[in-house]
Amino acid sequence: MRLLPEAGKDKGVFQTMAQIFRSEALKKLRDPEQLDTVIKLTTPRGWMSLYIVLFIVVALIVWGFLGGIPSRVSGLGMIRDSKSVIYDVSATAEGWVEAVHVKIGDRVIEGDKIVTLRLPDTETKKKSALTTLEILRQQYDEQSAFTEKDVSGRAQNTEKQVSAMQESIKDTQQELNFYRDLYKVQEDELKKGYITRQTFEQTKVQISTAEQTIRDTRNKILQARTDQVEFKNDQKRTLAQMEQQIVQAENTLKEIETTLDTEKVITSPVEGRVTEIDTKLNAQVGLGAQLAVIQKSGEELIVTAFFQIGKGKKVLVGMKAEISPASVERDIYGVIRGRVTAVSELPESQAGIMEIFGNLSVAEDMMKAGPPLKITIELDEDPKTFSGLKWSSSKGPPVIITPGTTAFTTITVEEKRPIDYVIPIYETWLGHRNSEDDSG
Repeated sequence: MRLLPEAGKDKGVFQTMAQIFRSEALKKLRDPEQLDTVIKLTTPRGWMSLYIVLFIVVALIVWGFLGGIPSRVSGLGMIRDSKSVIYDVSATAEGWVEAVHVKIGDRVIEGDKIVTLRLPDTETKKKSALTTLEILRQQYDEQSAFTEKDVSGRAQNTEKQVSAMQESIKDTQQELNFYRDLYKVQEDELKKGYITRQTFEQTKVQISTAEQTIRDTRNKILQARTDQVEFKNDQKRTLAQMEQQIVQAENTLKEIETTLDTEKVITSPVEGRVTEIDTKLNAQVGLGAQLAVIQKSGEELIVTAFFQIGKGKKVLVGMKAEISPASVERDIYGVIRGRVTAVSELPESQAGIMEIFGNLSVAEDMMKAGPPLKITIELDEDPKTFSGLKWSSSKGPPVIITPGTTAFTTITVEEKRPIDYVIPIYETWLGHRNSEDDSG
């Protein structure tokens, strides 16, 4: 057997191979360095898939030990106010709505403006009172100026009259002195017979007349001064009366303004949230007409819910709750956060359920599975939301949640790690295998 081809035939074989294979490929086939080339077990895509699978497995293991699966129970409830205190804001006078200062959902404090009214009748009274006050003040100013001038003028005239009468008294006093001296002389002359008694008596009359004239003049001076004082006092009394009229007019104006302020601006009687507005701009309202409704702050909303005994016995005070009002789309706005504050020890009667829901058919349906337990839930508040309640979504619905709304209630009674559910299954499976091995 020939192991090597003949020389001529070898040449032909290599020529044929050169035609079939590229020279470079043939070179690599003869290159012993190919023995050091790394063998590729998989592609980069394969490695990436492997890493992803490993990441998922690790994540599942971590979640199994650190994560939690909640266990929940559910029931039907009614949203209520803890004390059911609602305040009506009413018009204090007949008028027209000039401005509405709040909108539904706004939080207000006591004294905040709710509605401003336009009160034509009261405003007319105010204008009339202002006009009256202005007239009285003008009359007082005029009378005061006139009185000052008149009193001063009369005082000057009185002093002139008094001066003249005092001069007259001086003259009369001189005459009196003369007649008194004459009387003394005539008295001696009468005794001596130099004059007649008639002449003597005439002198006595002159003395009496002068004395009476002086007395009368002095009385006139006193009367003139008294008249001046009386006139001045009369003028003061007139001004005082006018001042009193001004004070009365000012008081009347203040009363009207106070009434106007009180009746025109309707304010909040309490701190709370506006839940209803029953008027609009330029609307006519009567005395006592309801303008808005305010739910007092501090009167927290609660949920009275009913759970079957088997579920309700798992609930404890402080457990977290989720409340889904019937009037709100849960898929869009989520649920209200809350916390259990009370759990009844005894089952509730049908009458008790009827008192909460006000619906006999609902009470009968609840009683079909046996008397339920009553659970009270306090709703968490969040002033940033429109409703003022804390929602699972960021803002919640753009509506006010009011008492009397039915709600589906869910309470988280337990939260276990996923591994806690797997271990019992594994133990059961392991026990079953051991039983099979023992029987085998």
